[in-house]
Amino acid sequence: MTIAEIRDSEEKMLLYTSIQYDVFEVLVGLLGRFELNYFNGWSPSLNIENQLLIVLMKLKLNLRDIDLAHRFCVSRSTISNIFNTLVHALHEMLYVGVVDTCFPSQLKCKGSMPKSFAEFSSARSSMDASETTQDIPGHLDTQAMAYSSYKSRHTVKAVPCVALAQMVPSLTVLLYI
Repeated sequence: MTIAEIRDSEEKMLLYTSIQYDVFEVLVGLLGRFELNYFNGWSPSLNIENQLLIVLMKLKLNLRDIDLAHRFCVSRSTISNIFNTLVHALHEMLYVGVVDTCFPSQLKCKGSMPKSFAEFSSARSSMDASETTQDIPGHLDTQAMAYSSYKSRHTVKAVPCVALAQMVPSLTVLLYI
């Protein structure tokens, strides 16, 4: 299996990775900026696109290493090495990079934290989710993304994230689910 086999099918991309190919390309581009240090000095036999596909498939589908090794014609230890390396890199990129640059420090948050957050002394932000129904989108791809089979209607979710040291929302993510 390779990314080339599924990248042209949005249905397959969502099935195997939960993200569309254009988002996948952004992640590949971000990973390309890092010098990846694989465990035990290992050097990859697969390109970065297929390595990311392996990681996302493992996260989305909870596949065992032996299954992924068979699908990608590599060893179980290769799958394990790819997964551990890329998860660490993605954590550095998406969590550490975002939290450290977009949110105030814990010390700054403690100084202005509401009393209701006293039990959560290490908190740097507060997140909440809100869901509402929406009109049926005109574009078929958007309809498919917005339809909730659980709710049997088209919905949209908003996930605001507010830094505790600020009064203005610092980050809002809009998801179609």
